[in-house]
Amino acid sequence: DTLGHGLYVTVVYDQNGLVQNVPTKDFEESGMTLEQLKDSAISNLTRAIKNQQITTMLHKTNDSIPFVLFTDSWMSASCILLPGIGDRLKGQLGSESLFVCLPHRDAMLVFPALSKEQTLKVQQFVKEKESDGAKPLSFEFFEIKDNKIKAIN
Repeated sequence: DTLGHGLYVTVVYDQNGLVQNVPTKDFEESGMTLEQLKDSAISNLTRAIKNQQITTMLHKTNDSIPFVLFTDSWMSASCILLPGIGDRLKGQLGSESLFVCLPHRDAMLVFPALSKEQTLKVQQFVKEKESDGAKPLSFEFFEIKDNKIKAIN
Protein backbone atom coordinates (compact mmCIF):
# COMPACT_ATOMS: atom_id res chain seq x y z
CA ASP A 1 0.00 0.00 0.00
CA THR A 2 1.16 3.55 -0.65
CA LEU A 3 0.87 6.29 1.96
CA GLY A 4 1.90 9.07 -0.41
CA HIS A 5 5.04 11.25 -0.63
CA GLY A 6 6.91 8.23 -2.04
CA LEU A 7 6.30 6.10 1.08
CA TYR A 8 4.92 2.57 1.07
CA VAL A 9 3.67 0.18 3.72
CA THR A 10 5.50 -3.14 3.90
CA VAL A 11 5.74 -5.98 6.38
CA VAL A 12 9.22 -6.75 7.69
CA TYR A 13 11.11 -9.08 9.98
CA ASP A 14 12.96 -7.51 12.91
CA GLN A 15 16.54 -8.75 12.82
CA ASN A 16 17.68 -7.08 16.07
CA GLY A 17 17.05 -3.57 14.77
CA LEU A 18 17.80 -4.38 11.15
CA VAL A 19 14.79 -5.05 9.00
CA GLN A 20 14.16 -7.44 6.14
CA ASN A 21 11.08 -7.43 3.94
CA VAL A 22 8.94 -10.52 4.37
CA PRO A 23 9.42 -12.44 1.10
CA THR A 24 6.30 -13.50 -0.81
CA LYS A 25 7.34 -17.13 -0.30
CA ASP A 26 7.34 -16.73 3.51
CA PHE A 27 3.97 -15.01 3.38
CA GLU A 28 2.46 -17.76 1.23
CA GLU A 29 3.92 -20.52 3.41
CA SER A 30 2.63 -18.90 6.61
CA GLY A 31 -0.97 -19.67 5.70
CA MET A 32 -1.97 -16.19 6.95
CA THR A 33 -4.24 -13.88 5.01
CA LEU A 34 -3.01 -10.37 4.25
CA GLU A 35 -5.46 -9.06 6.87
CA GLN A 36 -4.06 -11.45 9.51
CA LEU A 37 -0.53 -10.35 8.65
CA LYS A 38 -1.52 -6.67 9.02
CA ASP A 39 -3.23 -7.43 12.35
CA SER A 40 -0.08 -9.16 13.59
CA ALA A 41 2.06 -6.17 12.59
CA ILE A 42 -0.31 -3.75 14.36
CA SER A 43 -0.23 -5.96 17.48
CA ASN A 44 3.57 -5.82 17.42
CA LEU A 45 3.49 -2.00 17.16
CA THR A 46 0.98 -1.73 20.00
CA ARG A 47 3.12 -4.01 22.16
CA ALA A 48 6.23 -1.93 21.36
CA ILE A 49 4.49 1.20 22.69
CA LYS A 50 3.18 -0.57 25.80
CA ASN A 51 6.68 -1.96 26.49
CA GLN A 52 8.17 1.50 25.88
CA GLN A 53 10.34 0.34 23.00
CA ILE A 54 8.69 3.27 21.25
CA THR A 55 8.46 6.29 23.52
CA THR A 56 5.99 9.14 23.19
CA MET A 57 6.62 12.63 24.53
CA LEU A 58 4.70 15.90 24.35
CA HIS A 59 6.86 18.83 23.18
CA LYS A 60 6.43 22.34 21.73
CA THR A 61 8.03 23.96 18.70
CA ASN A 62 9.91 27.25 18.96
CA ASP A 63 6.55 28.92 18.19
CA SER A 64 4.84 26.99 21.04
CA ILE A 65 2.91 24.63 18.77
CA PRO A 66 2.41 21.38 20.70
CA PHE A 67 3.38 18.07 19.16
CA VAL A 68 3.74 14.44 20.20
CA LEU A 69 7.03 12.77 19.31
CA PHE A 70 7.18 9.00 18.80
CA THR A 71 10.83 7.94 18.98
CA ASP A 72 13.57 5.56 20.17
CA SER A 73 12.74 2.72 17.76
CA TRP A 74 13.05 1.82 14.11
CA MET A 75 9.27 1.23 14.31
CA SER A 76 8.40 4.80 15.37
CA ALA A 77 7.30 6.10 11.95
CA SER A 78 5.11 3.02 11.49
CA CYS A 79 2.87 4.24 14.30
CA ILE A 80 1.01 6.36 11.73
CA LEU A 81 -0.74 3.06 10.87
CA LEU A 82 -2.07 2.41 14.38
CA PRO A 83 -5.88 2.28 14.35
CA GLY A 84 -7.34 5.04 16.49
CA ILE A 85 -4.09 7.04 16.69
CA GLY A 86 -6.03 10.15 15.65
CA ASP A 87 -8.65 9.64 18.34
CA ARG A 88 -5.95 9.02 20.92
CA LEU A 89 -4.03 12.23 20.18
CA LYS A 90 -6.66 14.76 19.09
CA GLY A 91 -7.65 15.58 22.67
CA GLN A 92 -4.03 15.94 23.72
CA LEU A 93 -3.31 18.29 20.81
CA GLY A 94 -6.70 20.04 20.77
CA SER A 95 -7.51 19.37 17.13
CA GLU A 96 -9.88 17.08 15.20
CA SER A 97 -7.38 17.00 12.35
CA LEU A 98 -3.74 16.05 12.94
CA PHE A 99 -0.68 16.74 10.80
CA VAL A 100 2.00 14.04 10.86
CA CYS A 101 5.60 14.20 9.70
CA LEU A 102 7.76 11.08 9.21
CA PRO A 103 11.28 12.50 8.75
CA HIS A 104 12.97 9.13 9.27
CA ARG A 105 12.00 5.67 10.50
CA ASP A 106 13.00 6.47 14.10
CA ALA A 107 10.64 9.44 14.47
CA MET A 108 7.03 10.44 13.99
CA LEU A 109 5.93 13.96 14.94
CA VAL A 110 2.20 14.62 15.32
CA PHE A 111 0.90 18.21 15.33
CA PRO A 112 -2.55 19.80 15.52
CA ALA A 113 -3.90 21.04 12.16
CA LEU A 114 -1.62 23.74 10.77
CA SER A 115 -2.19 26.75 8.54
CA LYS A 116 -0.04 27.00 5.38
CA GLU A 117 2.24 29.51 7.13
CA GLN A 118 2.56 27.29 10.23
CA THR A 119 3.20 24.25 8.03
CA LEU A 120 6.24 25.92 6.45
CA LYS A 121 7.61 27.00 9.87
CA VAL A 122 7.01 23.58 11.41
CA GLN A 123 8.53 21.85 8.41
CA GLN A 124 11.69 23.96 8.88
CA PHE A 125 11.67 23.12 12.62
CA VAL A 126 11.44 19.39 11.84
CA LYS A 127 14.30 19.66 9.32
CA GLU A 128 16.48 21.39 11.94
CA LYS A 129 15.71 18.81 14.62
CA GLU A 130 15.40 15.56 12.65
CA SER A 131 17.70 15.76 9.60
CA ASP A 132 20.23 13.41 11.16
CA GLY A 133 18.07 10.27 10.98
CA ALA A 134 19.85 7.24 9.54
CA LYS A 135 16.91 6.08 7.41
CA PRO A 136 15.27 9.24 5.96
CA LEU A 137 11.65 9.13 4.83
CA SER A 138 9.92 12.49 4.13
CA PHE A 139 9.60 16.02 5.52
CA GLU A 140 6.17 16.34 3.89
CA PHE A 141 3.00 16.12 5.98
CA PHE A 142 0.16 13.65 6.20
CA GLU A 143 -3.23 14.46 7.68
CA ILE A 144 -5.10 12.11 9.98
CA LYS A 145 -8.77 12.98 10.20
CA ASP A 146 -11.62 10.62 11.07
CA ASN A 147 -8.92 7.91 11.36
CA LYS A 148 -8.02 8.22 7.66
CA ILE A 149 -4.50 9.05 6.45
CA LYS A 150 -4.07 11.47 3.55
CA ALA A 151 -0.89 12.92 2.05
CA ILE A 152 -0.94 16.73 2.12
CA ASN A 153 0.36 18.36 -1.06
